[in-house]
Amino acid sequence: MKNKDKKHHEPTMDEVEKELTESSEHDEVKEVDPMAIALARIELLEKALKEAENEKYKALADAQNMKKRIMADYEQRAKYMFKSAALELITVYENLQRAMNQSPDYESLKNGLELVITGFNGVLQKEGVIKIEALHQPFNPEYHQALIVEESDEHPVDTIIEVYQEGFMLKDRLLRPSMVKVSKEKEENNHE
Repeated sequence: MKNKDKKHHEPTMDEVEKELTESSEHDEVKEVDPMAIALARIELLEKALKEAENEKYKALADAQNMKKRIMADYEQRAKYMFKSAALELITVYENLQRAMNQSPDYESLKNGLELVITGFNGVLQKEGVIKIEALHQPFNPEYHQALIVEESDEHPVDTIIEVYQEGFMLKDRLLRPSMVKVSKEKEENNHE
């Protein structure tokens, strides 16, 4: 049984040359026509070139289609990437509104704001945003930015003694460094 999907066999240049040579051997009068061989070779090369060009255009079209599909998928994901965080932030927003609508006493306002901060922190943590614990930690320039260096007898050298602005990580990347005050060794006054 023959496979219907098989391509038609195109003769190679060697086969064409052999056929022309064999046919000339059977005919006593005919000689091998070099022009016929050359024309047959040209025809084969032109067919091979057309096939290669067709394959090239098919491959280019496939690559362009794949690129379009990938870009569309990327745009779709980027468009709705923030959806889950947005839904949780709505809850935080609603808690803020409830806190504002409560009686104006300090304690209920404080409790409402604590609820909002807890909710907001939960949303950040779910998205992989983590606060860098800096206070009383050794200074690390990869995570902390020293705004002030102050002499201190109370703290070890290069210890963070005050945090001006919290730093945050986004999963394993630094999102924002902590802005800090760092201790240094107290200098002795030798003035007499």
